[in-house]
Amino acid sequence: MDAIVDALNNPSQYNFSCLLRGSADWGDSGNETQKVRNTLELFALGNYDSYLRHKSDFLELLPCMAKKLVELTLISACNENEGREVSFEVLMRDYSLKLALEGRYEALEVILMEMIDKNLIIASMDEGKGTVKFLESLSVRDAYNSDRYTLQILEEKEIRKRSVQEARTFLEHYLNTRIVPAQAELKDAGASAQ
Repeated sequence: MDAIVDALNNPSQYNFSCLLRGSADWGDSGNETQKVRNTLELFALGNYDSYLRHKSDFLELLPCMAKKLVELTLISACNENEGREVSFEVLMRDYSLKLALEGRYEALEVILMEMIDKNLIIASMDEGKGTVKFLESLSVRDAYNSDRYTLQILEEKEIRKRSVQEARTFLEHYLNTRIVPAQAELKDAGASAQ
C-alpha cells in the first residue's frame, strides 16, 4: 500500500489504471486499506467534485495530493472543453474547484500555467477576461472499463465521460445510424448507375 501512496504523491504520475486493476485482488480488507483503494479509484477516475461528495471514504489528502487531484480535474476539463474558451468562474463552479483553490482565480491561473509548463495541456489564458482556452490535452485520464474493474466508491454517472462502455455505445449508435445507412445509400447509388 505504500507504493500506492507513493504513486499518488508522485508529481509526474497521472495514470493509475494498472494499480487500480491490481487493487481488485485485495478482497475485503480493513478500513484503512479500503480508504487507500477508494483514493486510488478517485485519482484514476474521479475529480475534485467526487472527492467532496465522498470525502470521509478517502485518505486525508496531503497538499501535494490535493494539488494533483486539481490537476487531474483540469485535465478532464481540458478534454471536455477542447477548442473552447472557459471562464475561470465556470471552472471553479462546474468542476468544484472553489474550495480547493480557496476561491482564488490567481491560484487557478498558477496551476494552469504550471500544467502548461509541464506539458500536461496546451492552453492560452486571458487574465483580463478571466478565461482559458483549452487547445489540447497532452495527458489522458484513465478510462473506466467495468469488465476489468468494479467501482468501489464512485458511481458510473460520475465517470460517464471516461467509460469504455459509454464510448462503445456511442460508437455503435453512430455506426448504425450514420455509417451503415451511408454505405447502403452508396451501394444503391452504385447499383442504379450501372
